Parts: sequence; structure tokens; C-alpha cells
Amino acid sequence: MLTRTTIAHNSGSMTVESRLSPLKRFATLAVIALLIWSAALESAFFYTGFVEMFGNLPVVITVTTLLVLLLEGAKFYFGAFAFRFLVQGWLKEGWTYWMAFLIVIPLCIAVYFGSIYLNINGAPQIAVFFTSRTVKPALEILDATDAYYDARQATLAVEKENALSIKRKGKPTDQATVLLSQIQEQSNRIEIQRDSALARAQRQNTMLLSQSTSKTKEWGTWLSRFGGFGEGLTLFFLLFIEVYDKARQAPSEKQTTKRKPANASHRQKIRQIDTANHAQELVAAGVWYENKSYPPSRFKDWLDKVEHRSRESATASARLRNSQRHAEMLASWDSYIGQAKAE
Repeated sequence: MLTRTTIAHNSGSMTVESRLSPLKRFATLAVIALLIWSAALESAFFYTGFVEMFGNLPVVITVTTLLVLLLEGAKFYFGAFAFRFLVQGWLKEGWTYWMAFLIVIPLCIAVYFGSIYLNINGAPQIAVFFTSRTVKPALEILDATDAYYDARQATLAVEKENALSIKRKGKPTDQATVLLSQIQEQSNRIEIQRDSALARAQRQNTMLLSQSTSKTKEWGTWLSRFGGFGEGLTLFFLLFIEVYDKARQAPSEKQTTKRKPANASHRQKIRQIDTANHAQELVAAGVWYENKSYPPSRFKDWLDKVEHRSRESATASARLRNSQRHAEMLASWDSYIGQAKAE
């Protein structure tokens, strides 16, 4: 059974990485899925246009793939770096970062609005592609209707031939004339029925096609709205990933901050040594670092540069790495100063 003290200890030992890493993995997978979905809608837009333009299927597929990869890659990198400038605080580090930021932001806006436009116009093509294979309206076959009435007319044609064969002295009898009149009336009625049946079937087919087209448009509208919404989700998840990475770097930055007072005292010591009366002895001795001897002036310049990088590097990992190197170099410098003073 866990005690209250144990629970408090475990809670305090948890880091941002251990707490939020499942959300980071979900956000990463979500970004990948949203980029793939956006790529599918954009591919539908490019494909339908390029098929009519080029007609050559391999060329169409190649051009479409290259454009989609370029656009989705630009969305990922421009979106991530636009947030990185803000979250990591790069804008505080100089005007060059501001210039880069002012270039990245318009490009980011351009690629995302371009992607939204392509998604909205590519979604109906996706809907048409799938509904044409899954939703087939039960249209009445007009040829079958025509064939039915043609068969009835063929029967009347036989009866008409039989009536014409009834003759007396080479002329049709009165009975034959009556039969022919009746046959003609039946034929006229059949044609009226044919026209009515064809018109009714045509109206039915038109209504079914209209319903199918309307349904396809509804699916296309739904997909296009989801495509635009997906771009916003992509930006949101990219922002979360950048905030997560910034939070993970916080402990390293705290360690770097703790070293600054010591660094300040060492800088004061360096200035004091520079003004001491043992300049010639210090130059002659040299500074021993990483199995090499360096002239003091050169080593001091190097030390100052490493210290500057430990405070001004763009990423926390670079600042931490330079801070560790600076501490090692300061140890060598202190050893050198101690030997010079002993002399």
C-alpha cells in the first residue's frame, strides 16, 4: 500500500517528458495522419486537372506526387518553425531572427491557405470517385421499354398482313377494311403508350440522377469542410509539439543559469589576471587543455566565445553543451593561473 509520502515523492520526481510524452506521441501521429489526408485531397485536385492537360498517366502521377510532397513538406516545416520562433524566444536573440521570422510567416500563411483551397476543391473529386463506384441509381432502361412496344407493334404488323390477304376479286373485303381500321387504332394507341412510358421513365431517371448528384455534392461539401478544419488541427498539434519540446528543455536551461554566477566570478578573475604584473610569465607558460598547450591570449579569446555561445545559442542543447565546455576550459584556465601565481 502506497503511503502519502511515497505518492508525493513519485509525483515530485515526474518530469514534463514522463507526464506529457503520450500526448506528444498522439500529436505526432495526428500531424502525420492530417498531412496524409490533406495530400489525398490535393492529389485529387491536381490529378483531375493534369489528366486533361497532359493525358499521359505516368507524367500526371509524377507531377502530382512532386507537387503534393513539396506542399505538405512546406506546411510541416514552415508551420513548425513559425511556432519555434515564438515558443523558443528566438526573436529576443537579434534582428537576424526577426528577418527570418518575417520571411517564414508569409510563406507559412501562403502554403496553408493554398492547401485549404486545394482541399476544398479536391474534396468533390474524391466524393465523385467513390460514389460513382458505390452509389448506383436504379435507372430504368429506355431501350427495354422501346423493345417492349416494338414487340407489340410487330404482332399488329402480322395481323395487318393477314387482314390484307382477305380479298374478293382482287380487292379487300369490307371485313378486311374494318380489321385494318381496328389494327391502325391499336397501333396508334401503342405509340401513345410508348411515348408516355418513355417520358415517365426519362423523368424518373432524371430525378434519380439529380438525387445522386445532390448526394455526391453533400459528401463533397462535408469532405471539403473537414479538409479546411484539418489544417487548423495540424497547426494546433504542431504548436503543442513545440511547447512540449520547450518544456522538456527547461531543466537544462536552469542548469545553465546556475552556472552564470560562477562564470561571472571567473570573468572577474580573468580581468584581474590580465592586469597583473606577471604577463610575461603567463605567456611563457601557456594554457594546457585537451592535451594541448595554447597561448594565453588565444585561449582567453576562445574562452570568451564559448561563454557567449553558452548564453546566446539558439537551442537549449547547444547552450548546455557550450556551458559544459566553458566549465572545462575555466578549470584549465584556473590551473594555469594557479601555476603562474606560484611562480
